Amino acid sequence: MSARTSCTMRTMCTMRTMTPRSRSRSEMAQDGPRIGRSTTHPRPRSDRRFRPTRCDATSTYRELQAVAEEAARAGAAVVQEAVDKPRNISSKSTSADLVTETDLASEAAILAVLRKHFPSHAILGEEGGVTGDMNSEYLWCVDPLDGTTNFAHGYPSFAVLVACCRHATPVASTVVEFAGGPGTWVQRVYTARRNGGATMNGVPISVSGTRELVQSLVTTGFGYDHDAAWLANMGLFQTFTDVTRGVRRLGSAGGGMCHVGGGLG
Repeated sequence: MSARTSCTMRTMCTMRTMTPRSRSRSEMAQDGPRIGRSTTHPRPRSDRRFRPTRCDATSTYRELQAVAEEAARAGAAVVQEAVDKPRNISSKSTSADLVTETDLASEAAILAVLRKHFPSHAILGEEGGVTGDMNSEYLWCVDPLDGTTNFAHGYPSFAVLVACCRHATPVASTVVEFAGGPGTWVQRVYTARRNGGATMNGVPISVSGTRELVQSLVTTGFGYDHDAAWLANMGLFQTFTDVTRGVRRLGSAGGGMCHVGGGLG
């Protein structure tokens, strides 16, 4: 989708305007001077602040969503190529906080797509940190391989995550989740857009209608640092295990949130 793509009134939105009756000079003179506005030097029309219509925003979010999906699929192609092959594994903060060559190659593929379409946007990558123009109103957040430990062991719960925020508000994202197992891998492609809903492999999804914890299956996750917060989470894990139908810890936060968004549990 081109950055110059514009929405049409017929397919994207309908705008209605109301034009007030013109007033004579004598009527306006009776009002006296208007507070807060110069009577001799009115503000030029070109100086008025532009306010994008809902139509403009929808078009922009659609474009961002298309690029997010293109980028996530590019990273997923790298992961797919490596998924059943020997891995070169190293650790970051702890022995359990792993990184592989696939993490780095996936991020490079994703960033190449984002920079091709939006060279002036800022990017926050899991492996490469912050790049691009930090004054941009758009920030792309990238995890090229969420669930690296699962990937390293061939366990079926890892994903490629690409999302875009505008002024810190998420507006478009794509998650490519790997499920199945060695020799039988499949991909679930989750997409979401602000005011545009969410899909899984093109089919609309929504959260579960379950309202009671006792009837729910829930998911969670734990950090790498075994500190006070980690101990508190372990206590919560026990508590929710007692009051729900079960607690699942997938090892992929992105995958877990997509399962919630898809109504699992």
